[in-house]
Amino acid sequence: MEIEEWRIYFSFILFLFSSHDAVAGVDVVTVSVNEGESVTLHSDVKTNQEEDIKWYFNDIRIAEISGDLSFICTDVQCNEGTERFRDRLKLDLQNGSLTIMNITITDSGLYKLKIFSSNSSISENTFNLTVHGVPVSEKDKNSVKEGESVSLDPGVVRQPNDVMVWYYKDIRIAEITGYLSNVCKDVPVSGRSSAFSAGIAVTVILLLAVCAAVVIYYRKHQERREDIGMQNIGPVNQNDAPVNQESLL
Repeated sequence: MEIEEWRIYFSFILFLFSSHDAVAGVDVVTVSVNEGESVTLHSDVKTNQEEDIKWYFNDIRIAEISGDLSFICTDVQCNEGTERFRDRLKLDLQNGSLTIMNITITDSGLYKLKIFSSNSSISENTFNLTVHGVPVSEKDKNSVKEGESVSLDPGVVRQPNDVMVWYYKDIRIAEITGYLSNVCKDVPVSGRSSAFSAGIAVTVILLLAVCAAVVIYYRKHQERREDIGMQNIGPVNQNDAPVNQESLL
């Protein structure tokens, strides 16, 4: 009787492994990426050759595409829950590969790919994704061309009692406190730097010197014109004196 039970058990195990509906062997692919980058998990199949392709993260469906493209979903569209990836998922319509953009530390974990074929077989792949954090100095770098404007987002919501200070090369250049009661920019709050003040003083002196030179030049020019005018008038010529009417009589 004991031998018969073992035969039944062994036959049952063989049936599971030989069934067409059984899941094929699972491959684990290790993927490593830095925070903020994009990564693509490849399916290595053609969409039009399969019935359905599904992606899971922590056993939650996050993406799906049917072979005839009649159904496509990502993130909250698939699970009707919280939008975890917030428009950071992209499905390749040709092969069903999944791209995760602007990846974060919390995106680390196991991603499962299930491919449902037309012959009722199911193949499954697992991706072990590790996201490495990067230093703040590297993560917050911004590239901009000369002459363009750039906005630096602190990434936080300022509360009424918060004090927010901006520095450039350890020099305070902007500050905002409380209910906008103290807002300053461009120069340190404690006062202008000595170099800045010296620059203003030199500029003012140069302007005054230019104004004085213009006034002196104008006055000299006026005096010269007046002298020339007096010389042209000169004494009255006697020959040009008016003729006496009585002498003509």
